[in-house]
Amino acid sequence: MLRTLAQRLLYAGVLVVIAAVILVGMTLFNQRAAASTSQVTTISLEPARSARVGEAITVRLVVTGARNLAGFQARVQFDSSNLRLVDASAAAELEGTGRDLLALQPVLREGAVSLAAATCPVANCHDTRHARAARINRGIDGRAVLGTLVFYTDQPGRYALSLDGVKLVDPQGSLLAVTTTNAVLDVTAQ
Repeated sequence: MLRTLAQRLLYAGVLVVIAAVILVGMTLFNQRAAASTSQVTTISLEPARSARVGEAITVRLVVTGARNLAGFQARVQFDSSNLRLVDASAAAELEGTGRDLLALQPVLREGAVSLAAATCPVANCHDTRHARAARINRGIDGRAVLGTLVFYTDQPGRYALSLDGVKLVDPQGSLLAVTTTNAVLDVTAQ
């Protein structure tokens, strides 16, 4: 009888220890989850501080809070009746970890332009000796310019630019969570 009481106490003690370990683990997991949700990846349109009629107006597509970013696609919508797109290109900042950039040509539609780029896991995607090249398995972190758009207008006004169809991927091709921030171009007369 004494032995079974000792066994029961031992089992109860083991259960208390297991429960304590589980509670500590859940607390640590929740702290990590809260920290990661506070560090959201955002894609923003950042226009030049001043825009004037008859001058080139540069707008940058910028990512902040990136974690292991290796590729993106984004569509920028604009008022094509008043804004003329002069140039659009993906920036090379995705190469920040040494991965080579594969930038796609911009795709222009009525009132929208799509930009996209990805990186490959080596320093030179076009080298036919990939098998022997050192692999780079990490994408970029933090802030980077992903693309640049240049507009022109001959009419002063406020012109909305909006992001649509934004996708971010890590080096394994998995989608990353993202929020977007649109912009307004304030174009003044000369």
